[in-house]
Amino acid sequence: MSATAAATQLEANHERNIVEIVGRLNTGTLSVSDGEHYVTLLLAEIDAHKRTLNYVNCGHNPALLFRSETGRVTQLDSSCAPIGISAEVTIGLHWKGDLPAAFEYDTNLTDRQDPWLVFHCRVAGHASVGKTFRKVAAAPHVFLEGNYASGTKSPKGHGWNTFDQIYPSNHDKLGFADLVGRKNLMQFRVGVKEEPTKKWKLKQQFESYRLATSNDNFYPRSGAIAVAAHPGASRHIGNEFDVVAEYEVNKGLNFGFGYARMFAGQFLETTTRGHDYSYPYAYFEYNFSKSGFHFPITPNKRN
Repeated sequence: MSATAAATQLEANHERNIVEIVGRLNTGTLSVSDGEHYVTLLLAEIDAHKRTLNYVNCGHNPALLFRSETGRVTQLDSSCAPIGISAEVTIGLHWKGDLPAAFEYDTNLTDRQDPWLVFHCRVAGHASVGKTFRKVAAAPHVFLEGNYASGTKSPKGHGWNTFDQIYPSNHDKLGFADLVGRKNLMQFRVGVKEEPTKKWKLKQQFESYRLATSNDNFYPRSGAIAVAAHPGASRHIGNEFDVVAEYEVNKGLNFGFGYARMFAGQFLETTTRGHDYSYPYAYFEYNFSKSGFHFPITPNKRN
């Protein structure tokens, strides 16, 4: 209880958007609790000049607002669940299939509804189309892809529409440099995959990143704020080129290496030092199921 009160006071010292404050308090409480403990809270913002009152009641007993001029009493009922109780609902739709001329498509839509805060609607979408040229050497697979994750267009309003990327890693989905998160983002990608031999696999791709709205922040893969919002600035974050090669050493064991290069766009050049970023890497991958390894090992039995 005392920790929540201290966190609320710290939050209120910054730019005041009670909807976002409550959302961050809930996220922070969930990260350190077991989901069974919660805090009820009523957070209100009073503008004495405009004579307005905005509030969010998080499962607290209804407060009473008394108007001295009219003698009228208004009950401030609960508007969402208590802090520390996750009430988010994620709805997803996924379509994939074949198109004429041997093309194939894959698309999905994710909608994160938060009955906890009724003003929220956060969406993300993915769409791709590709084709494998099997009669050509190395059987290249050419693909075209787009990704979208919503941002908050009016940070001072009551809506909070920044998509929560759900998982902490977007590796490969949003490039191999791992610099961009699936929040307030528009991504375009084109690439090709080849299999020159049964053992080797190659992949090259080009990507372009833009903010969904310049009124929201730029978020990296961690989901935290990397660069604060600059309303009116260019939305072009940058472009990325990736190349990767993978070799199958044996059944279950793969070895690979690659290179990723991020070219800073106008947004990063304006709001940061605008440096490009290079990321060479190598990796080993071992698949226990493909190797035939059985775990856990059962004593006194052959595995």
